[in-house]
Amino acid sequence: MKADDSTLKKAAELGILRSMPDFLQEQLKPGRLKRRFMEIGIIVDGELRKIYNYNPTFFTDNKQELTVYLERFGKVTEWGDEKKNVHIASVVAFCLAFLEVSKSNFNPKLIELLTDILDYYERADKLKYSDLWDGAIFSDKWEATKN
Repeated sequence: MKADDSTLKKAAELGILRSMPDFLQEQLKPGRLKRRFMEIGIIVDGELRKIYNYNPTFFTDNKQELTVYLERFGKVTEWGDEKKNVHIASVVAFCLAFLEVSKSNFNPKLIELLTDILDYYERADKLKYSDLWDGAIFSDKWEATKN
C-alpha cells in the first residue's frame, strides 16, 4: 500500500536520525555519549516498527519514494559518500531543527537526547558555531527537498 506524503517524510526523517552514527569520525567508547546514540536508535527503531505494524508492506511499496527523498537531500547537501567531512554536531543540529518544525509526531525524548549530545560536544570543546550554522543550512535544504 502506497503511503501518504506525511508518512513518507516521517520515515525519511527517521532514516536520517538512524544514520547519525555514520557521521562519527571514530567509533564511540562506552559511556554517556554512546548511550545517547543507542537510546536514539532504540526510539527510532520503535517508530519505524509502528509504521511497519500499521502497513507491513510500507518499506517495499515505498522504497523508491523514500530513496528519491534521501538521494535528493544527499545531492543538495553534498553529503554523498563523504560523510566523514560533515561534523556529527552539524548533523545533530540539523536533526534538532527538523524535529522542531516537523508536522509529524516524534517522541519528545529525541530532542532531549540530541540536546545532550550537542552539550557533550560543547563541553568537550568540539563544537563550533559553524557546526550549528551548517545544521541550520541542512535544515533549510531538507525543507526545500520535501516540498
